Amino acid sequence: MIHKTNRLFSLELMLLLAVSFIVTGCDDDSGNKSSKKSYLFFSAEFENYGYELGISDGTEAGTVMIKDIYSGTGQESYPENFTAMGGKVYFTANDGTNGSELWVTDGSESGTEMVKNINETAGVGSNISYMVAMNNKLYFAADDGTVNGKELWVSDGTVAGTQMVKNINATDDADGDIAYLYVMNDKLYFRANDGTGIKLWVSDGTATGTVMAGTGYSSPSDFCAVNGWLYFKAIASGSDYELFCYNPVTDLASIIHINSSGSSSPGCLTAMNDKLYFFATDGTNGRELWVSNGTTVASGGTAMVANISSAGDGIWSESELVVMNNKVYFVANDGTNNRQLWSSDGTEAGTTMVKEINGSGNSDPYNFTVLNNKLYFFASDGTNGTELWVSDGTETGTKRVKTINSSSKCAYYMAAMNNRVYFSADDGSGSATELWESDGTETGTGMLADIYEGAGEGYPYADYWADGKNVNCLFVISM
Repeated sequence: MIHKTNRLFSLELMLLLAVSFIVTGCDDDSGNKSSKKSYLFFSAEFENYGYELGISDGTEAGTVMIKDIYSGTGQESYPENFTAMGGKVYFTANDGTNGSELWVTDGSESGTEMVKNINETAGVGSNISYMVAMNNKLYFAADDGTVNGKELWVSDGTVAGTQMVKNINATDDADGDIAYLYVMNDKLYFRANDGTGIKLWVSDGTATGTVMAGTGYSSPSDFCAVNGWLYFKAIASGSDYELFCYNPVTDLASIIHINSSGSSSPGCLTAMNDKLYFFATDGTNGRELWVSNGTTVASGGTAMVANISSAGDGIWSESELVVMNNKVYFVANDGTNNRQLWSSDGTEAGTTMVKEINGSGNSDPYNFTVLNNKLYFFASDGTNGTELWVSDGTETGTKRVKTINSSSKCAYYMAAMNNRVYFSADDGSGSATELWESDGTETGTGMLADIYEGAGEGYPYADYWADGKNVNCLFVISM
């Protein structure tokens, strides 16, 4: 059983937190590498404690429970919404008395505490979501249990500094429908409803500086910044979703018509090399990969990259879109090879299948994670179950790392740290789903810690909002 021991207190001495979502080496003023270390934060089921806050330094001994937030056998706090700010990790948890509220940790038991009981109704919680950091403050949607409803909130990590930014929908008991918080150029963008409709809003963190942005659209989502412009999906008319581009200088939101007869449903908006890549349908060619520089289809600035499948949708409905080495990677079906790993450099000729991983069916790669110029993911070759794979972008360099469990889909929640990937996996041996690690080789892939020993499973996971997307992977920070 792995839980709080003296090992935890030795970790406290190491926690000089300097947090970043993506782990990178940090140079000091002399150009030398600093002594900062990286850690995983997650929620896991610890034996006799339930789902509580965990931390790992990448070793078995350093994988421990930080604090039993909801004390009592079988009681669980379910930490989630992890966000890094000001050298600490903020998250939401339920202590059994106040409901799910805002918490903070420096990685130690004594340094883990509730920031503020926003909704003072006993046991209810403030329903915090879409938490992001901007200019050393946290912003999120929360409900204080009063007539304000769910509105935009801010916190500097103190009780006094945790307050509502603005009551956007001032009608009693009406929510502001705050969602999809996104930071661009020191401004917070999000969608909200002041009672006149769901629109794009922008905030500098003050009530007076929180205003509606642009016109001519409704229900914006899927924000992505490229060259100082904000791209998003929104309803143009009726119920049809199209691509929009917002210019914060002119306060204009321009529609980019892709499907003249219906909804283009743009999704997975991703920036690469000063252009926007995304999935959409023009009503003729099915769902395919598109690119835009912010100008119209007629001008050629927004165009389909390649018609991967002439028989229907080329892009898998559950495909991710990730950038590595000046290419985007995704899952597509050309009508012949089923759903496989594809890549594109933004040209038709440069849009190709990386490898037919499953020669008899769908390989369905997911949980794309970039580490050291290689793409790690889980996929099925039709023989060995859903396993860990790695790719350098070439067919010969795309290989199964190890067969962990040949009988089932066994791995989830992958993240990169210290030249390794970490994930939850079940090898079928009886340990159930626990914390695993891999350096990209078969021999270097194994279970790191059996968090819940015996018949139970630790199932370490982390759900949070980052870079305009809901993320399902272990939370990594540099300390």
